[in-house]
Amino acid sequence: PEDVHTAVLFDQSTLIKQSIDSLVREGLLGAAFAVAVILLFLLSVRATVVTAVSIPLSMLAAIAVLNWQGVTLNVMTLAGLTSAGGRVVDDSIVVLENIYVHARRGRPLARAALEGTREVSTAILSSTLTTVAVFLPLAFIGGIVQEAFLPLALAVTFALLASLVVALTVVPALSMVLIPSMRLHQGRTWLQRLYAPVLRWCLGHRFLTLFAAAALVAGSFATLPLINRSFLPGAGWD
Repeated sequence: PEDVHTAVLFDQSTLIKQSIDSLVREGLLGAAFAVAVILLFLLSVRATVVTAVSIPLSMLAAIAVLNWQGVTLNVMTLAGLTSAGGRVVDDSIVVLENIYVHARRGRPLARAALEGTREVSTAILSSTLTTVAVFLPLAFIGGIVQEAFLPLALAVTFALLASLVVALTVVPALSMVLIPSMRLHQGRTWLQRLYAPVLRWCLGHRFLTLFAAAALVAGSFATLPLINRSFLPGAGWD
């Protein structure tokens, strides 16, 4: 009727758009920082390219599988992809480093790529499945919690599994192309010079090292009563 007027009291779309824009921005920054850290420690642009390719490939594969499962890009799926951003390069770094070691020992590149990948395949498989085993149970909680966190669990799971496939296939193939142009130096890096004395000390004081690790774990659990609990975090609405 003409005498009825409507007014918007609360528009949730503004908060949703802000959250999505923020997640996309932080995800891109996280990927950029991950690449920067890889470059800092590997000290090679070509090696960084080989490992950094895992980020877009894993993300695109995860998005494709999410779309196949009928899951949309939303706050939870973007949060899951953002959380997995730094983890998806781990397997590739391990594979590339082992291939690099085999190539530095004088093995042919094809053999170095094959043996280097096969040597660490079990280790990266168990590492990836361990992380998946942490997130995937969120999909089986049930109730409203499942509806909220199922997209996040699926996004992280698909991204990690895609990163495993990339590390076992794409990284060895790229390494055969780019490793010949990489400088196979024999000297130790600054990280090795810094880490080697620490490792020797820990191996020489095994019980003290294990005791310190156990104390840190116990101390972490001791802080749980100091943390407040809630079903969902506050949205900051006034």
